Amino acid sequence: MFYVDMSEQIACLDFLLSDEDSDGPSERATLVALHAREDSYGGWEDGPKVLCIHCIDLHKKSSKAAAKPELPFARGLANVPGRQYVDATLMACVPPNTAGEWAAQGAVLVVGAGFVRLYDPKLQPLSSLRGIQAPLVLVKANACGNRWLISGSSGDLHLLRLEGTRSPELIVQCLGISAPASGIGTWKYGEYAFIGSRVTDSEVLHLWEPKAEAPATTSTTGQPRPTLADAFEVTDRWTNLGPITDFCTKEDTDGLTNQIITCSGAGEKSGSLRFIEMGIPVEELGSSEGFGNVLGMWALGSHFLVLTRSNSTEVLRISECQSGDGDFSLEVWAKTAGLQLEEETLLCCGVCDRVVIQVTQSGVWAMNSENLAPVSEWTAGAPFLTASEMRGGQGVMLATQKGDVYAIDFQEGSQRLISAGEWQLRSEPSCLAATTPWCAAGLWSDELVIWERKKDFWQSLTLPTLPRSLAFLRFSAAHEPELRLFAGLCDGRVSVVTVDGAWRLQHTVAVGLQPVQLLPFPGAADVETDMGPKLPWGQPCEGAQEQDRLLAISGKGSILQAQSQRVLRWQICLPSMSHAAFFSHGFGCIQHCMAFISHERLLLALLRLGQRIDVRTVPLPQAPRRICYHTGSRICVVGCSDLPSISTPDMPRTRSRANVQFVHSETTDLLGTMTLGQDEMVASVVAVTFAGDCTEYIAVGTAIVLDNEPEPSRGQVLLLALRGDTSVQTAKCGLDEEPPFRLVCTLEVPGAVYTLVAFQQMLLGAVNNRLQLWNLKSGQLVEVCRYSAGVIVLDVQVMGSHILVGDIMRSVNLFRFEDSSLKMVAYDEISAWSTSVDMLSDNHFLCADDGGNLLALSRGELTASVGDVRILERVGRIHTGEFMNRFRPGFFALRVNEPRVKTTIWASASGAFGVIVPVNCEKTFMRLLMLQDCIRRELVPMLTHSTLRGGTEYGGFLNGDLLERFLDIPEGKQKVLALEVADAGLTTSENPVLELIQDVEGLSQMY
Repeated sequence: MFYVDMSEQIACLDFLLSDEDSDGPSERATLVALHAREDSYGGWEDGPKVLCIHCIDLHKKSSKAAAKPELPFARGLANVPGRQYVDATLMACVPPNTAGEWAAQGAVLVVGAGFVRLYDPKLQPLSSLRGIQAPLVLVKANACGNRWLISGSSGDLHLLRLEGTRSPELIVQCLGISAPASGIGTWKYGEYAFIGSRVTDSEVLHLWEPKAEAPATTSTTGQPRPTLADAFEVTDRWTNLGPITDFCTKEDTDGLTNQIITCSGAGEKSGSLRFIEMGIPVEELGSSEGFGNVLGMWALGSHFLVLTRSNSTEVLRISECQSGDGDFSLEVWAKTAGLQLEEETLLCCGVCDRVVIQVTQSGVWAMNSENLAPVSEWTAGAPFLTASEMRGGQGVMLATQKGDVYAIDFQEGSQRLISAGEWQLRSEPSCLAATTPWCAAGLWSDELVIWERKKDFWQSLTLPTLPRSLAFLRFSAAHEPELRLFAGLCDGRVSVVTVDGAWRLQHTVAVGLQPVQLLPFPGAADVETDMGPKLPWGQPCEGAQEQDRLLAISGKGSILQAQSQRVLRWQICLPSMSHAAFFSHGFGCIQHCMAFISHERLLLALLRLGQRIDVRTVPLPQAPRRICYHTGSRICVVGCSDLPSISTPDMPRTRSRANVQFVHSETTDLLGTMTLGQDEMVASVVAVTFAGDCTEYIAVGTAIVLDNEPEPSRGQVLLLALRGDTSVQTAKCGLDEEPPFRLVCTLEVPGAVYTLVAFQQMLLGAVNNRLQLWNLKSGQLVEVCRYSAGVIVLDVQVMGSHILVGDIMRSVNLFRFEDSSLKMVAYDEISAWSTSVDMLSDNHFLCADDGGNLLALSRGELTASVGDVRILERVGRIHTGEFMNRFRPGFFALRVNEPRVKTTIWASASGAFGVIVPVNCEKTFMRLLMLQDCIRRELVPMLTHSTLRGGTEYGGFLNGDLLERFLDIPEGKQKVLALEVADAGLTTSENPVLELIQDVEGLSQMY
């Protein structure tokens, strides 16, 4: 090893091989390097490049290994014959004997903005052509090196061929438009290519030869050039959320779930909105509208779907279209002699291979599962109120309003329905459940009655509230399967009852706010499955069976799985779910297919493997920069703009005009566009209401960006209102088309409006280094007060009367609004280049800096002060390694616990997310902190936390991912760690393991 001092930056380098190198090791090596000189701003990326050859004597290198070589055999930077000044951005060496005699000793390929050049080993030009506008990546497409792939800044993908025998010939052809590449990999002799992108989704391409008439570029002289079809096929896409420039959160009407909408991508044709949910993804196979007022839904066999409404039942037959494109046809099936269509159905289920049962208020009806022909029936005098399938048997249970309970079995030999048992409850039942040998009934008196079918054993338990659904669930314990009884309550909770000699209430978990409907998944004996012991969602569980899980519907759908001391829960990414049904024998050739009703729409779908982030992508014409959510109309207001293009001889520099786009959050339709003025960019956008006015406005802050200004000196605040609201007079606005919002008023300001926030029914903005507060009077924005806050204010957050300001250099300042003026009350005396800030409370704050650090600051009674202004104390620090550019209140998990703690989501430029949850109890924090240290010591990581986090000091933060590892540790290890925490006096219960599990689960449920 030896070193070579360079006074210039090295953009790229490569070894130039010759025929001598192929015969064996050589004592000399030729290194071709592309040097970069500084530009007028001190940067080297856009400065002039220098192509240089370095000849290194490896023999002398080995003889002088301890000292720097004087490079007597290298042509240094001062040696003019070894230098060639080019405007190159990419460089690579061509292997010898690539195509013809001209490549006998290898060659040097240089690709720059608008040109491709080929040099010999002495840097003498061999060939050149004009071509690619702004190349980003150059990669060899085959082993011999006569085919190269070049990706441009706009995603244009080109094939460069090196041909010719005595003299080289360069041929460039455009393959089509793909993702803007940050890296390219090829395999199978260049037949396939992976296009890795930082600014949009990465793609896997199957390449083929372009046609002879394919053009060299996608445009010429500033005008688009017509191209042929792409000479590749996209075979796979890898989701990339970055760069995230902004995001907003959208809560469901019940406040249980949170959807995140991001501004993702950079540059032309790579911008998009991403709608993100955490849970089990749903792969939709087909859908149909018009399924309102449905009271129940069941799947029979592999093609029939039974739906019941008030006093009627309908049978649908679902079949796959003959076109083979994956579509399905839906028809009402009239050949239903065995079904009672004039009555409301209480239950439909299968009892054996070819027999299904329908339960109505008048009786029980058995029929053939293939053609629904009648087989047998059973009736009684009193009308039936509720029914349940007998799991593990061949029958059903049903009950009357007076409390009479009947067990009806189907005998395969005689093909008859018979009464197999009768019981009397003391009051009216609300729901039933049965499994061999246990039966259970929920009563309208908030009681749960459990009895054994063939023994005189009865037990009654009091539930927290009225039970509306019951289900028995078995799970595989260490020695033998254990049984649990789940009770879905009317308030959205699920109570878990366990048996240990006697039945007892173990714990209660919340899954929603509406009455819970419980549906056990088909048992392993009832369904042909190839899934084995691996769960179809969540982590693999040893010995897990299909009957270990059930579906809980309470507005949202959740998968529940029983374990010895807890219940695992996964949310399904499907909004407003009201009913679900399982095709236990598969649907056609599709296994594990399900039917759902969501927003009065019937869906045939599959639940995908594992809990993950479900992402829906909405492409936009321009890259989105800022976003806010208008609650009243459910419209996302998005500020979009593109970066200025690169100027080349063939393509003059252009700058597209920024605009505000309106996207419906439910349908993801683009509703309209409002175009801004020349050189005007969107810097901020927020929803705001003013005192005495119920209208929800959208405020857009802009900046006039000019090349000759280091900082914008002009900007505007645009106030928009939803069309149809006549409370204010409409102002004129230049629109490309009629958007859903209209311009109410504009306000010119002396600077860029970097951030806007709603504050006490007024509008607070940051204009360069000033805080300005406006109110709406007589249809115009009127200034209330202002304050010069620092260098450049990048972010502002508010809570109550307090305002937290993040400055580009002065870290964090805290202000209070009183007596129509702004007053500084605290500041951070340590400088930090803050990128985003957030308020957890009036006294606790977060700050992210440009170094990827997350800081926690506190304003307490004991903190130092300068006069009346307190100094913020840094109480926590952790290095995330991410450039966090936005904080927003929000969460990923199902939010059902009270009281709800304010959680914060951060997003970074690389596309990463993180969640911050405050721990308000100091003893709980210390207990979890010690548990975290114990887990870290137990797992023995390859890298310590300080090494992994860049060697910086950290403290005041818990690692949620690490704490959740405690739930996966074997019970024996859990007890050892829990006893260690208990010996320190940090636990309060007699069962420290259960207390720590509840702490960790409670923490994870907050986000």
